[in-house]
Amino acid sequence: MELTGIIKEAMPEISGESANGVWRRKDYLIEYTENLDDKTYSRKLVFTVSNDNIDNFKLAIGDTVTVEFDIDSHEYQGRWFNSVKVYKVSTAVLKADENKQQNTPQVIPTDTGYFDAPDKQDDQDDLPF
Repeated sequence: MELTGIIKEAMPEISGESANGVWRRKDYLIEYTENLDDKTYSRKLVFTVSNDNIDNFKLAIGDTVTVEFDIDSHEYQGRWFNSVKVYKVSTAVLKADENKQQNTPQVIPTDTGYFDAPDKQDDQDDLPF
């Protein structure tokens, strides 16, 4: 499965050690839009990135990304849990820092603050210091 959205939150990285060795995981919240019956709905989904992919994907809050993922369910102590595991990420051209720069309004002064200074007749200043 795949969807495109904006990274809204990055949870702290979690690590541990199991019989298979050291593992790491990091969860992210992505917000995307879905069109149903000619209406647009904002949706959110938490997905997990594991091990070396945390470093490889380099996701940041504000990035627009397309994620490809698998959904899996597992049982633990009689309860069922879903997991959304991302295996591929394609980022848009603009990263979070570039988005901030582009979305920041440019301030254009309407008054330059310059004024015509009187011509100086001699080299003496009127300042007391």
